[in-house]
Amino acid sequence: MYTVSDLEQVANEWSRKGISSKGELGEYYRAFLLIANFLKEKDVINNRTMDRLYMSGFYNALLV
Repeated sequence: MYTVSDLEQVANEWSRKGISSKGELGEYYRAFLLIANFLKEKDVINNRTMDRLYMSGFYNALLV
């Protein structure tokens, strides 16, 4: 159903948009976790990959 590309797309989209409120953080977290948990359950990704991709969603916010 989901692929690593789907997870990367969620992180890239939020990195581009930026996260500027608790509500947006919650949206990102829920969207990310939905796909990440599916992939982890299927042994497609490990914790390290999941953590790296999650943090990449904050990349632009960290540059400011």
